[in-house]
Amino acid sequence: LAVEDGRALLLSKYGLDARNFNDINENITWGSSTLRKWLNEDFYNTAFSGTEQNLIVQVTNQNPRNESYKVRGEDPTTDRIFLLNVSEAARYFPDKENGACEATAYARAHGAKEGDNYFEGAWWLRSLSENYNYQASVVDTREKTYRFTFAASYHCIPVRPAFWLDLQNLPVPAESEQPTAVPAPKASGTDMQPGGSFTFGSYEQDENAGADPIEWQVLAVEDGRALLLSKYGLDAGVYNEKREDVAWENSSIRQWLNSEFFEAAFSSEEKSRIPENGAQGRIFLLSTDEIERYFKTEASRQCQATGYARQNGAKANKNSGFSWWWLRLENTGSSAPSVGSDGKISTSGHYVDTAGVLRPAFWLNL
Repeated sequence: LAVEDGRALLLSKYGLDARNFNDINENITWGSSTLRKWLNEDFYNTAFSGTEQNLIVQVTNQNPRNESYKVRGEDPTTDRIFLLNVSEAARYFPDKENGACEATAYARAHGAKEGDNYFEGAWWLRSLSENYNYQASVVDTREKTYRFTFAASYHCIPVRPAFWLDLQNLPVPAESEQPTAVPAPKASGTDMQPGGSFTFGSYEQDENAGADPIEWQVLAVEDGRALLLSKYGLDAGVYNEKREDVAWENSSIRQWLNSEFFEAAFSSEEKSRIPENGAQGRIFLLSTDEIERYFKTEASRQCQATGYARQNGAKANKNSGFSWWWLRLENTGSSAPSVGSDGKISTSGHYVDTAGVLRPAFWLNL
């Protein structure tokens, strides 16, 4: 949000969790709230390593009067992790559209509301509001103002932690650690073992224009190559344009993965590392057998769709935030198998002309 005096003010891009401002309904301020205590203790110790904690500056935050509701301020507080106040939110997010907050699947599982007009896009601020005894402010993206809501135990609102980062003492990576345009993972590296992950290629994943690095899960490493699956649902689409009996080799989704997606997601050098794979194609969907082999639990199969995928028709379970995703049909039929938002495999799946989430897979030459 800002860079000054050798430090940077950072705010999480997403709502990382959903919590009450205070655990019980009582006369409350930011300084005495349970949310402030959680941010500076549990969250701080969970989210950051010792080295990272040393780079987070302890600051004295001013807590001025909330002019929107003519509510008094409170004494300054000393924080490492904090929420923005009303005036800071207005300064850094003057436009309604930019102020909306997307909650993570984890936050939605903890109570963040999605698709609710009253709460959509809202996130906590540390300023008191209207009836200061019991309420705190949130960003209101509907009205382009900073309205009040109950600050105690009534509502779980997304939390966007903020902190000041010490830029002057940031470690300088060694030359060998400098990022390269095309990652060159090795089978002996930690990331290139089953269960590891790394980024390779890029694809639009949020509401902002421009491609974002794709994160892949490593499912297997064998014979000098690795089987990879996108960590998130990267897009949404039908398995086949028409509801008809169709084989994988002739499906619309196989064509799209191996043409439009392949061209959009990978550079020429990256493409050269993705081998032809017969009828399966360079880029493919996993089969039910492969899911059972590589994912032993239902929880490990659950998939969160990107913002871009949701824009293109991906549906998310309102309670868990996870989406169902397509698997590869190994015979011919008018429906294809899928993994549900609960992680369960459905062999009957959905009709092939239904829009579902896409998790591309491919073999990478190491």
